[in-house]
Amino acid sequence: MSDGLTPIIRFMKEAKERLQKLEAKEGSRTCKSTPLTIASDAVTVDYREYYTLQPEAGTFDSLATINGGADGYFLTLATQNVGDTITVVNGVGNISINGDCVLSSPVQTITLRYNKTLTRWLEIARSQSSGGGGGG
Repeated sequence: MSDGLTPIIRFMKEAKERLQKLEAKEGSRTCKSTPLTIASDAVTVDYREYYTLQPEAGTFDSLATINGGADGYFLTLATQNVGDTITVVNGVGNISINGDCVLSSPVQTITLRYNKTLTRWLEIARSQSSGGGGGG
């Protein structure tokens, strides 16, 4: 079957469709963001899929370890507030991404998937959009 989509685009499209079906079944609670405050460069997640990060103190912080999750579990992270800067750090804790990821706006995100065999969160995608929109 050739639909002209790359595997990652097809995957993201299918994930979006699954999320829409889940939202219809479960209501809006599944897509509502949950705030997490970073403590000692770590956070703990549960079953939710979308988290907004808050610095432990001030407006700058780093995230090196994500506790919780299960094999195959996806999550998306963003900052909660404009003006906060969170650096998701590669390779220090249990996060393996394509270089450090700086999130400095709620529209900038990183999506990760937990791999139980590697006991690591792996990068699926990131959006470093400035949120300006437009185009054309």
